[in-house]
Amino acid sequence: DDLTPDQAEALKAIVGRQLRFLNRMVGRMQQRQFPVDDPIWVAGIAARNAAQDLFVACHYAGCKSGVGRRVKNEPPTV
Repeated sequence: DDLTPDQAEALKAIVGRQLRFLNRMVGRMQQRQFPVDDPIWVAGIAARNAAQDLFVACHYAGCKSGVGRRVKNEPPTV
């Protein structure tokens, strides 16, 4: 089953905290001029991007309507 909008918002709050941490970490790595081929840099960027994608997915899952999803029990338009 899908998450309820309230569950999606709660998950978004948790993911948001992790995303803020990863954004700060990547920022510090940029300040220290990590080489772009460094495995920690590559993994850090990948983790930040994945967290951002999850955050956005949670945001849209928390919307009740109007963002590409039908209101439940509403028949599709043809």
